[in-house]
Amino acid sequence: ESYVEPIVKLIGLLRSLEYVPSHGGELDLPRLEDKLGEQVFDSPTVFNFYFPDYAPDGAVAGAKLHSPEAQILTAPTAISHLNGVSSLVRNGLVSCSGGFGMRCPPSKEALAQSDGVLAFSPRLPPNFTRAEAAQQTVAQLDVLLTGGRLHPANREYISDAVAAFLGANLSAPRLRTAVGVAEELFGLLPEFHATTFNARRAVKRTLPAPPPPPPPGRGYKALLYLYLDGGADTYSHLVPLSGCEVGADLFAQYTALKGPLAYNASALHSIDATASKAKPPCSTFGLHPGMNNIQTMYKAGELGYVANVGPLVEPLTPQALAGSPQLPQLLFAHTTQKAATQTVHAQAISSAKGVLARLATALATKQSDDGAPYSSMLYSISGNAKAVQGGAPPKVLTGGGAVRWKRYTPLKEALGNLTAFESGSIFAETAAAAIQHANQDMEALGAVLDATALPGQTNASTKFDARNPLSTQLEVVSKVIKARAQLRGERDLFFVSLGGWDTHTDQLTRLQKLTGQLDAAIGTFAAQMKLQGMWESVSVMSASEFGRTITNNGFGTDHGWGGHALLAGGAVRGGRLFGRYPGTLLVPASDKLQMRGRFIPTTPWEAVFNAQAQWLGVRDEALLAAVLPNRANFDGDILLAKADVFKAATPTPRPGTKALAPDMEVEVA
Repeated sequence: ESYVEPIVKLIGLLRSLEYVPSHGGELDLPRLEDKLGEQVFDSPTVFNFYFPDYAPDGAVAGAKLHSPEAQILTAPTAISHLNGVSSLVRNGLVSCSGGFGMRCPPSKEALAQSDGVLAFSPRLPPNFTRAEAAQQTVAQLDVLLTGGRLHPANREYISDAVAAFLGANLSAPRLRTAVGVAEELFGLLPEFHATTFNARRAVKRTLPAPPPPPPPGRGYKALLYLYLDGGADTYSHLVPLSGCEVGADLFAQYTALKGPLAYNASALHSIDATASKAKPPCSTFGLHPGMNNIQTMYKAGELGYVANVGPLVEPLTPQALAGSPQLPQLLFAHTTQKAATQTVHAQAISSAKGVLARLATALATKQSDDGAPYSSMLYSISGNAKAVQGGAPPKVLTGGGAVRWKRYTPLKEALGNLTAFESGSIFAETAAAAIQHANQDMEALGAVLDATALPGQTNASTKFDARNPLSTQLEVVSKVIKARAQLRGERDLFFVSLGGWDTHTDQLTRLQKLTGQLDAAIGTFAAQMKLQGMWESVSVMSASEFGRTITNNGFGTDHGWGGHALLAGGAVRGGRLFGRYPGTLLVPASDKLQMRGRFIPTTPWEAVFNAQAQWLGVRDEALLAAVLPNRANFDGDILLAKADVFKAATPTPRPGTKALAPDMEVEVA
């Protein structure tokens, strides 16, 4: 039993319903990776479209099973599949109405000018009745699309819908359209999306209630978790430049170890690190040549860097390394270290919940000082990331915003009848719940976001770049923040990502592109937040599964451990480094953990999230421990506190209020 991945469903549907190309050409299904999360022969990495140990929240996780294919089952991909099937049935293979085709002919000529049509026609007895036509159509589609697993209640509902559509008109054109009605409804069925029987229950699934309006007086804050997917070479982002301690010319070490991948000193953007709490080994560092905006923000005191940060279970001192210290599971592997970074529970990555999910849960919990729980919303603009798993279901959007089912209004009743009932089958329940929740979320969010206009979109310096995948995600984040009053947001957590950082080869060219995209997107986002008056209420932090080796392999760098992460925002104490930058880049080649120029982290992710959680409003020690299970392993010299990272500033008040004091506001007329 399993959830069926979208490519398999689509190709199976085309074959079963006898797709016929209009002009004898090859089948062309463009941009499926954007619509369905996967495309034939176009895996985004060598690790496929999903991880083998993925377990979605809900029935699958509850049964302690895995469903790798469900990692690409998000609200946007679920709705895109519905749009594609509806368009294929009604218009043929076109791009109209979210279709899977190449082009969109004029609506009245869509079928005639489409690239192909579904030619299936049910075999019916002579002089068939309306009931026979409906029942036989559904029975034959059950064999073709759901393997004879159609639940009796769903069979009856679709048969009645076909019969009602036919009425007294049993002509061939009317019958062909009625078959399309049935085909479209089959696209909603949990039996179509899973390989199991649907043990449908008589009880309807309980949908999450919308959050209550947040109480006045606490303002709005948001955390943006920016994931650099692939393991970013952040030792090429933050380079020791000059003013180094006597006998430690770190820039000379850097150029010798990086070799052809090293940047000239004149190409780097210099920054002053003397304001750092822990004295760094050099007074001046250099930022990557593509970090123009990041340098400006650093000098303005709006951005800093956490040095040599990474997954840890406990501090790794030389004394600890001589014994048998606890280490993160399976170091240097993408899948395990991505999980370690996004759960911040490095010794329990299989069972641990995502760190953003735990943080959202803590914010929504009443604390001991009797303050009301925060209205905390969790958003991912980049799929089913581990960071957002394990708590209340996140709202998953795309760089284009909310994907809405274009047939929602006429088929809302059918959606309720075919997906709203609980199923005793794990994978049928997973599919049905995903489709139902996706439509609920996308309709509610889409109505708000579609009506939200951002300021500054006619100015090149503040306009989000549609060609930059990170920029489009941050545009959606900006819309959610602007619409916070309608969405009842008080403490919003966002996950965004930029992939491609696994630079074993062609590093200089790839870093130039990726760092340019990162810098441009952050610069535009900061400008947008300032236009909204929200920059002081937003904290941005970057992360990656690991840093990379300081040594080169001739073409790029390989998997490391510690790396650097940026922190940005109007409330951030920028213009400094947090944590400890290594005092030498000459790591012991004999140590298996450090061989090839890997750095053992001196700052754990727990330190960064400790400050973020406190800034967002988590005050109870017990809740901080729930957010960060390893927090007690690190003392105050290692953990970063709110006062270390953030200024004592008043957050931007919600619309309709004015600030009185830090974290307090009052309603105004």
